[in-house]
Amino acid sequence: MLNDQARAVYDYIRLRTETDIPPSVREICAALGMKSTSTAHRYINLLVADGYLEKSGNQNRGIRLAGGRPLRIPVVSRLDGTPEQAESYVAFYPLPQGDTRYVAWRMPDETGLAYGIQPGDLLVIGLGTPPAPDMLLVCAAEGEPVLTRDTTGDCVGFVAAVWRSMLPAQNFFSEPLDKAERT
Repeated sequence: MLNDQARAVYDYIRLRTETDIPPSVREICAALGMKSTSTAHRYINLLVADGYLEKSGNQNRGIRLAGGRPLRIPVVSRLDGTPEQAESYVAFYPLPQGDTRYVAWRMPDETGLAYGIQPGDLLVIGLGTPPAPDMLLVCAAEGEPVLTRDTTGDCVGFVAAVWRSMLPAQNFFSEPLDKAERT
């Protein structure tokens, strides 16, 4: 998990690279009220080490987001639904891609409260084996997701991210690119 300052650096770089050219280290300092370029460099190096950013040598403005384009994830009403039945999509960046397919599902009730998931939160569910042993798992009961940490059940995937209905997103791999959009 990123601390608040590292998240602010990442968000600023993300916003700048989406709308303009990557910022210089001095621009990052000015935008975020940092007094020293070494502080900005420390956070940039942290983000590079954690896989959020890539650097092109010692070039000025040589910072870019890792992994290319965001994933477009279908929002489904049931876990047995197919992406073709999705009414909207949400984009997340970056998520591990490999063989993992992702769907998003909105938490309808209070059954996820024990895991800090509120009614209305959007869960990004990775279909398949979780990349870490302590991740929250998703089992399907008649098409409805059931959240568990019990690894003995027949689970279909894992919770990769949670888009809070009223708060900033918590993505277990990174931050979201944008909110759900109608197609």
